[in-house]
Amino acid sequence: MSITALPSAPLPTDGASEFNRKAFALIGALDAFVSETNDVAELVDAQAAAAASNQATAATSATNANTSASSAAASATLATTKATSATASAASALTSAAQASQSAINAHTSETAAAQSALEAASAVSATHMPSSLIGQALKVLKVNATETGYALFESAALPRLYGFALSADGSELMFTDAKTGSFAASNFVSWLIAENLTFSINNNELVIAL
Repeated sequence: MSITALPSAPLPTDGASEFNRKAFALIGALDAFVSETNDVAELVDAQAAAAASNQATAATSATNANTSASSAAASATLATTKATSATASAASALTSAAQASQSAINAHTSETAAAQSALEAASAVSATHMPSSLIGQALKVLKVNATETGYALFESAALPRLYGFALSADGSELMFTDAKTGSFAASNFVSWLIAENLTFSINNNELVIAL
């Protein structure tokens, strides 16, 4: 937008008719001049306000940009730190994997050695003709077997048994008691003894004792 230039002003040297013409022309142009001047002033004010607003926006954008730059720098630092930690963790994981692999190798070696030891122990037991199992053999002692070819487990002489004989209440039966432990009254038996490895049987109506 522009302001229309005013016509020439009258001069004192102008003649009366020229002076009046210029004066009337100048006065007639003043209304338009004032309106255009006001419009330009409003435009200048609006542009100044817009410029101030843009300046404030630019300042805010600059502040935001600085904040974003700081955040980006912090993020970059954090990323570098995490990358370093990740590298260290990866190295640690590789070390742990190597140790686990070595442990597995050691465990397999130990297992093989244990199996070999068990085999050798079994072979040693077999070579000496020792009993192959001790299950159910509590408190028994190791002795040379009857064929003198190895060893066998026998009841210890230190653990005698009670053998007792008594008649039934009606006197028709002979009652036999064979026990290692317990509390017994001698008066309850017709006959009793304490010994080891005895067997009893009836042969021709006679009591037979075998050692």
